[in-house]
Amino acid sequence: MENLAEIADRENYTFVNADICDREAVEQFSLKNEIDRVVHFAAESHAEVIEKVKAMITRFGGNVTDVDEWGKRRFAYEIQKMKEGFYYFVHFEAESTVPAEVEQRIRIMDNVLRYLCVKEEA
Repeated sequence: MENLAEIADRENYTFVNADICDREAVEQFSLKNEIDRVVHFAAESHAEVIEKVKAMITRFGGNVTDVDEWGKRRFAYEIQKMKEGFYYFVHFEAESTVPAEVEQRIRIMDNVLRYLCVKEEA
């Protein structure tokens, strides 16, 4: 949020570090603050999730070789009442046990709606 530092002190702006997908956090913020219009919610949590996944792969002995960011895309069908999300492809090299360890942990991450781990053909 460094790019917003110059307006951080203005009283007509309120900055909250929360996940836009966390319905309870958004409702609490909305109840606490009288909102007549919302101009922009900056959702930076997807970048944090990718960093966690990369760290997880490294922790289990893998090596991240590339991260393809496809950006925000529309889903083929609604997932948890959401119609779009951020797509990332994380390429890594690791022993055969690492993907299972990573999948086990990704499965319980709140911000990950879907994931698929596949072996790349040599």
